[in-house]
Amino acid sequence: MTFIKTKIRNSVLHIHLSRPEALNALDGSMIDDISNAVDDFKKNDGLKTLVFTGEGKAFCAGGDIKAAYAAGKQDPQIADAYFKREYALNKKLYELSKISISIMDGITMGGGVGLANPCQIRICTENTRWAMPETAIGFFPDVGGAYYLSRMESANGFYFGLTGQSITKPHDLISNILATHYMPSSSIEEFLKDLESGEDVENILGKYCEAPESVSDIEMICIEIEKHFDSNSLGEIVKSLSNGSEWAKEVYNLLLTKSPTSLLLSFLHIQKARNEKFNDVIGRDLKLAEYSMRSHDFYEGVRALLLDKDKNPQWSPEALDKLAFEQINSLFT
Repeated sequence: MTFIKTKIRNSVLHIHLSRPEALNALDGSMIDDISNAVDDFKKNDGLKTLVFTGEGKAFCAGGDIKAAYAAGKQDPQIADAYFKREYALNKKLYELSKISISIMDGITMGGGVGLANPCQIRICTENTRWAMPETAIGFFPDVGGAYYLSRMESANGFYFGLTGQSITKPHDLISNILATHYMPSSSIEEFLKDLESGEDVENILGKYCEAPESVSDIEMICIEIEKHFDSNSLGEIVKSLSNGSEWAKEVYNLLLTKSPTSLLLSFLHIQKARNEKFNDVIGRDLKLAEYSMRSHDFYEGVRALLLDKDKNPQWSPEALDKLAFEQINSLFT
């Protein structure tokens, strides 16, 4: 059974994710099917534009973490192969020379970011909920996520990468380069019809896209984010939050629920990505994923949040000051 639908109209290839009961989470077959479709798109000179959409209330909620968990439990090398294929697809999309469009109408997280953000044109709607929430399950912002987070305004990338908080305001998505355009969800169907008619893409974008309302959640806390997250040390961020305002202490308590190992991996990954090319970041994604598949916290995080759902993960080690810093730092040399 395939969970993607493809349609060709004139010069447009439309890839529609169709696994709504799982919020369009990417299993191995979906990754392979999308990758094959993109290969065909690249080779077909008659195709000029690629567009991604998702069915239901999500564009794509991420990779199939439960499947990765099961694969890793059986043999970490099986999980390695899954991530290798996913990251190869992310890289392929990033390197596309033809026009690529993602319509992030709904939940866009993890693996969904890996599909949406490499696209040249990234359309958000009033329903978009963008996040990289991996630290909650003992993982890290992968699929090139550290690259995008590192290019957000100010210290926003550290805040959203470490906390896993969602970004929902179109103004914030566009100002942080996570989206390029805003479109009301009610316009999507007509937009796709016009796009598939072969009309010039820029003309169609001008017809359906609007300037979003200047409503921002980030601007309300930007001073706090800058104060506490603009640091060269994860330890300094945590210490600053613990001694800060009521908001800062809430964020501090939130970070205490995350995997300490994941927090350090994420911080160092985003920090290093600031001065790297996309290929460098996605290459290290695989290195960090392989490390995670052989570590305790990923399996414990998935167990606690997605399987048993007791929301009480027992991280190992349980605190930042007990981390194997030399071992983790060696992953970034």
